[in-house]
Amino acid sequence: MLIHHRHWLLLTLLIAATSGTLLFAQEAGEVLVKRGMIADDLYVAGRSVDVAAQVDGDVVVAGKLVSIDGLVSGDVLAAGESVTIRAQVQDDVRAAGRSVTLAGSVADHVAAAGETVVIAPAANVDGWAWLAGREVNVAGRIGRELKVAAQTVIVSGEVAGDVELMAEEIVIPASARINGNLVYRSDKEPQIAEGAEIAGDIIARPVPYREPEGRGAGLLVVAAQAVAAIVYVLLFPAFSVAGAERLRRTPFSALGI
Repeated sequence: MLIHHRHWLLLTLLIAATSGTLLFAQEAGEVLVKRGMIADDLYVAGRSVDVAAQVDGDVVVAGKLVSIDGLVSGDVLAAGESVTIRAQVQDDVRAAGRSVTLAGSVADHVAAAGETVVIAPAANVDGWAWLAGREVNVAGRIGRELKVAAQTVIVSGEVAGDVELMAEEIVIPASARINGNLVYRSDKEPQIAEGAEIAGDIIARPVPYREPEGRGAGLLVVAAQAVAAIVYVLLFPAFSVAGAERLRRTPFSALGI
């Protein structure tokens, strides 16, 4: 089953939102490490970015390796090959990358997309979570609804609201606690272990119509190309301050618009 084009669009929009603000990055370089108190929004880009600070505002980061820890009073927007968020985030999280891991707390909602997306056992999301990827593993706590589109999805944590899953393979281990309905779209029956707690109904819905190759596949190709272009523009020129300066002076030319 191909991931529906709406969820590729989610990935594109997540990275595009990050790229738009990072054109005006405060700092760009090979390796960036931020510590201590930051009394404003933080916009940084680099090959390796490590933020372990108390930030009184939003954190917007792009890099090959991205790590965010500490306390963030606003939103977190992050894009990279590997994105790990252990911070206490007092608003929303939006993240995209090849590998995305959330192991901190989020006071509002989470939207994340990647090849692999992990909500670690230590993670606590007070709001809803919308996730898309090849493999999605939800082992933490979600305070409201959970929606996932993936090839393989594992829900082993606690979800306070409804769970809606679209995947080829759905696994609900014995540790799962779902306090609402489980709604699934799949060609296979979900693997629900004995001991898993589902308070609501288990509801099967039809798998979305697959558009013929050349139409639906074209949408995926366009979306994938958009993501690739955005990541290229976002990451590679940002490896030097000079590149960041060029982006600030001529952002539309740099983006090829």
